[in-house]
Amino acid sequence: MEGREDFVTAGKLAGLNVKRIVNEPTAAALFYAHTKDIKGRILVYDLGGGTLDITILDIEDDNIDILLSEGAYHLGESNFDDVPIDLIGQKYREQNGKDLILSDVQRRRLLSTSEDTKKRLSKLNMVSEKIGGEDFGLAEVELTRDSFEEAIRRLLTRTVMLVEQALDNLDLKPSDIDHVVLVGGSTRIPEVQTLLEKQFGKPPISCGNVDESVALGAALFAQRARRVSEVCNHSYGALAIIEDATTGIARLQNSVVIPKNTPIPCSMSQTYMTSEDNEELIEVEITQGEDLDPRYIDVLGKISLRVPPGRPAGCEITVTYSYDENQRVRAQIYDEASGLREDIAIKYKGEGVLGDEAVERKSAYLKQVKTA
Repeated sequence: MEGREDFVTAGKLAGLNVKRIVNEPTAAALFYAHTKDIKGRILVYDLGGGTLDITILDIEDDNIDILLSEGAYHLGESNFDDVPIDLIGQKYREQNGKDLILSDVQRRRLLSTSEDTKKRLSKLNMVSEKIGGEDFGLAEVELTRDSFEEAIRRLLTRTVMLVEQALDNLDLKPSDIDHVVLVGGSTRIPEVQTLLEKQFGKPPISCGNVDESVALGAALFAQRARRVSEVCNHSYGALAIIEDATTGIARLQNSVVIPKNTPIPCSMSQTYMTSEDNEELIEVEITQGEDLDPRYIDVLGKISLRVPPGRPAGCEITVTYSYDENQRVRAQIYDEASGLREDIAIKYKGEGVLGDEAVERKSAYLKQVKTA
């Protein structure tokens, strides 16, 4: 969220009239539609610098409808770039009997070599690298494509599972996808393309310019008016005390207000009850994530509202999230009795995922409320 706001601000500071921010997979799909003349149901497989993004969309003439967008953080090019570093270190140790990588600094020095090795192995079956320096003896190590692809097998399996999850969420089969298009430098790895071909029964499409397809698609979007229907990338909600109707047991849970993949722009509300008498400050913790368990979602921050004193428990508080077409989110808290409200923009500067200690502390507070 914060990045989108920064983009808008940067554009205004540059004297630009920022009308719309287009998501990367949407821009890439637009580029493929323009250069490869594809249409129908498209799956965009974007193996970017730090994430894997899977987007499923429909393209028909000038209309683009986003059906789903799934992402896996900490699964991207950087993960694949780390693998050759470890393979080089292993080969060096075998030849010289000592470790090449003893610190993070030394590891970073090998990063550019590792990136180059990964790119070369996408074209060659074997490459050799001369490794060493002032602190190390010089050695020439050889790496094969087979050894590299075996080392990244676990990462590739995770990407296949994410694709399966995306299809399942829309109740689709691989045969329902007309085209699979590739975005991001690591999609040049032959095994990535092989696995996708096995999964969908047809080869994925590469424009040969997978690093630049997003930028080129964004330029096309700006040049030519199109109707683009996006969806929200994340669920937004609030931490709330939820009582099980069957057991009567109350637990702290994540209560989703706007579900992930809801068409945008949108605005949704949920009404909650205050839990104790004489509350003068209502605080709502803003969450991002789909899981009910507060341990597995992100807490982005709080929105607070001061209300009149002397009120009983059970007062209605309505929480509203508004998602605009540029995927900027605002949160509003509204006290039904007094008519007071507070409104803020959501930025990703929160507390992060709740740990066990935080959940136990909030659960202890819940017990105090129930026994008061």
